[in-house]
Amino acid sequence: DKEIKEIIEEHVLLRKLFTGIKNQVDMPAYLDVLGHTLEKHIRREDRILFPLIEEVADEDMLLSIAQLLNQG
Repeated sequence: DKEIKEIIEEHVLLRKLFTGIKNQVDMPAYLDVLGHTLEKHIRREDRILFPLIEEVADEDMLLSIAQLLNQG
């Protein structure tokens, strides 16, 4: 699905942005970009990804996801 692919690409971008914080000269501008990117991503996950997971995942799968998240 196109939306899921874009969400994954946003994860990659956000990792790069967070990793790049320490090398920034114009921190306020950088943090502004990071913040807007993160906000957009969170809204997309709330609007698209989470409802999709709720639609297709049964209770056992949701418990498995929760266990994986709690391990990290």
